[in-house]
Amino acid sequence: PATGLATAEAARRLAIVGANALDPHPPIPRWRRFLAQFESPLVLLLVAAGAVSFVVHLLEGEGGAPYEALTILAIVVAAVVYFFIGAIWYGQFSVAWLAGIGKTLAELEAENPGARPYVVGFASVLVACATLGWLIARTGTTGWAGGAKLGVVLALGIVGAQLALNYGFESRSVSLWLINPGYPVVGLGIAGAIIGAWSRPRG
Repeated sequence: PATGLATAEAARRLAIVGANALDPHPPIPRWRRFLAQFESPLVLLLVAAGAVSFVVHLLEGEGGAPYEALTILAIVVAAVVYFFIGAIWYGQFSVAWLAGIGKTLAELEAENPGARPYVVGFASVLVACATLGWLIARTGTTGWAGGAKLGVVLALGIVGAQLALNYGFESRSVSLWLINPGYPVVGLGIAGAIIGAWSRPRG
């Protein structure tokens, strides 16, 4: 060629040095993403509240299990699991989801830099799990099956119905509706199972 390296020399250097590209960041293992949720101030606050409730229960010498402390801890665990499920869920359906919202991953990252979407997202999940925990207590639901059923019913009857209303007027696709409400159906179902399994028995 008139300028630059000859084809053979370029191929030789490519074989020795490699492509002229930055090394990609290694993917973060899912177990590290899971544990990272416990670093949230909201989680730490709830864990502290659960610990205080447990200590007060011991100091007052009350009989039985410390259900208030267990419920708080169950809500925290349920929220972390729910949030972690979201990473797996939208990872599995990322292509269809991005097509449904009409954006690329690069555009989303440019519009939402930093940790803000994760903080807001986890706070929302925590509120949802706390609300579900309150409803489980108010309705006297116990056991993992009862909690899971209540979580699924709430997700379908409230989240699913509301998004169907919105998507109908916004002309969104059915596939997007299946993806977005599908996440809380699974997430709140599992969260309800966790909270219900640790809830106070009837009596």
